[in-house]
Amino acid sequence: MQFVTLTIDGTEVKVLAGTSIMDAAKKAGVHIPSLCFLPGRPARGVCRVCSVAVIDRRGLVSACSTPAAEGMEVETQLPVVQQSRRVVLELALAEHGPCDENVCGGEHKCQLVQLARKHGIRDKRFETMEKPVREDLSSDNIQVQPDGCILCDRCIQACGDLHIIARAERGASTHIIFDADRSMGESNCIACGDCVAVCPVGVFK
Repeated sequence: MQFVTLTIDGTEVKVLAGTSIMDAAKKAGVHIPSLCFLPGRPARGVCRVCSVAVIDRRGLVSACSTPAAEGMEVETQLPVVQQSRRVVLELALAEHGPCDENVCGGEHKCQLVQLARKHGIRDKRFETMEKPVREDLSSDNIQVQPDGCILCDRCIQACGDLHIIARAERGASTHIIFDADRSMGESNCIACGDCVAVCPVGVFK
């Protein structure tokens, strides 16, 4: 087996080649926040909350989808990293819209709001756009409240090989669909509840 050694916030860590910066950071005892990362599934790198700086590399990189490399120097707390993280969270808050008991369980349960607060974000700077789809109550087991969806793709990852949940459209019209745009009740969903368990903003109930 081949190993690589890198430093994360000044802490040296040795990991197997191919290990992501995110997993290397965990081994080094460094926490990197994320909204889309789901352990055990291929990283999608869509939320960008886990962006970090790699010395001598231009721009920020996604920690969940970037492999660790020999001699790499990673910084997770630089001002540019913190600022990028706050902007990404603010945009996600705008995508999410107002928190309430029916959408995400309220601010005391919403993982997005809690993460934003940890980064000093209290108010929303960006306007929430109207979503192209409405709630889906067609299933006897799972309710879908797409108004709060932040397109983190965790439900898609959790659905795994079943491929029932996917994205549709582009830009502001992007939304999640079931089995080529059926309702959840008409889809091949087996009501395993994995989407409910992983959604950070309570879209699935």
